[in-house]
Amino acid sequence: MSTFRLSIIFLASFLVGCAVGNTYDYSRANIDLAVQGDSELGLAVIDQRPYVLSGDKKPNFIGLQRGGFGNPFNVSTESGRALAVEMAEAMTSELEDNGFKVFDLRVSKSGSEIIASAVRDAAKTRNIILIVQEWKTDAMMSFGLSYDLRLQVMDESANLLAEAETAGTKEKLGGAGFESANAISAANAFSSKIGQLFNEPDVMRALSDSN
Repeated sequence: MSTFRLSIIFLASFLVGCAVGNTYDYSRANIDLAVQGDSELGLAVIDQRPYVLSGDKKPNFIGLQRGGFGNPFNVSTESGRALAVEMAEAMTSELEDNGFKVFDLRVSKSGSEIIASAVRDAAKTRNIILIVQEWKTDAMMSFGLSYDLRLQVMDESANLLAEAETAGTKEKLGGAGFESANAISAANAFSSKIGQLFNEPDVMRALSDSN
């Protein structure tokens, strides 16, 4: 067997080894929010990714890392917890740093009446609902992200006060690196997308009016 072919096999095997068992941490993502206040907020992050709802992927699935031949391996959260839990933790941390008091609405499923019931039960003047319809990174030679996020702000009666959405398919975040570099890129992308939603004028106005 030629040296060149042996090198290709070795490289492919190395890349497969690097692709297995990758994890990223979203819970400590640093989100830059302009809005500040001291009111109480209800918060729920609801995972509506179709492959999670169907059971094809676990709730802690966050993307793919491809091996030397493009074969995909699942990437999961570092903690093993659901992606929605880690996203909620990061959002809670930033909102509390900005003065708000954040309470978990304990909503695990979408549906207008399910959400409305949880909001009314919480009796908070403002409630934030993040619906994750897609969130998946894909790393090989480049590092891409497909996402579809919808943020809603409701009052204590579950009336919709503001809504913002951002979505993209295979958005290139840069060149793919090793696990640690990809984890940083993924967390930064999450911070950017969430910041974009919260910094929409209608969302900022709805949250500011609660103070």
